[in-house]
Amino acid sequence: MDLNRLRAFQAVYQHNSTVGAARTLSVTRSAVSQSLSKLEAEIGVKLFTRAAKGLVPTSAGHSLFRRIDPFLSSLENEVRAIKSAGERPSGLLRLGTPVAFGRCYLPVKLAAFRARYPEVEFALELGNQTRLLSLLEAGELDFTIADVFDDPSPSRLRSSLFSLETLFEERMTLVCSRAYFEDHRLENATIETLAACNFLTYQSQNFDLKSWFRHHFAKVPPQLSIALTVDDSHALIEAVKCSLGLAVFGSHLVEPELESGALRAVLSGPADEINRISLVQLLDKKPSLTERAFVKHLLAG
Repeated sequence: MDLNRLRAFQAVYQHNSTVGAARTLSVTRSAVSQSLSKLEAEIGVKLFTRAAKGLVPTSAGHSLFRRIDPFLSSLENEVRAIKSAGERPSGLLRLGTPVAFGRCYLPVKLAAFRARYPEVEFALELGNQTRLLSLLEAGELDFTIADVFDDPSPSRLRSSLFSLETLFEERMTLVCSRAYFEDHRLENATIETLAACNFLTYQSQNFDLKSWFRHHFAKVPPQLSIALTVDDSHALIEAVKCSLGLAVFGSHLVEPELESGALRAVLSGPADEINRISLVQLLDKKPSLTERAFVKHLLAG
């Protein structure tokens, strides 16, 4: 059945005239009359009778209107929504992020973006970098946040699969409790001194520790004593404060503890390693309007 004929019938029913219907539909009066005649011929019943006050619906006309009016109204609303979605960011964004970044930094950014574009929904996946990159590569995430160190060693992030946009930079600092610092005499620590210590990490393959050692000593001790691996920066900070060992943090995460003296930095200074916290996307994926708007929002700082 021709939708244009149904729309012509709907408009005539609402206006009780072909003149009003033609004005609403932005067509000629004769076009409305022809559509109505063809619809009546198609279904085999009269839908209107002529009266002094205009076209009056028959019982069949009333019955047809009750059935098609909700459908046509819903269809128009859906078309408007689809058109609007093509003009403004909307829909689901799937984002992966390390736990600490997802807790401390990202919620404010998501709230600000959604305040501007309320049609956007977020699905946030918290986890370690290796897993998040695998999800991104499999097409299960639209973006992920990743740590990009100055480490010259081979990295999965340096493959041709990904594009990287730096969001901001942070200094990476090796820290321990004041008691641990004094007990292990780390004032002028050497690689041999540090190799005898215990370490804590939030990455199962110790990328953070290995990168820190390569940056400061151009090599990694043959074996690091890992006392704790936990995928949560807050738990890691508490473990360090309890003198369980040393750990590498972005300086902003431990700044209050360093200022209060609860933690001490080891070999900290102008030559600290830099971590470029970056937004990672698949290189060969064409970003949607929503994805482009979100990237612009994050890069704006």
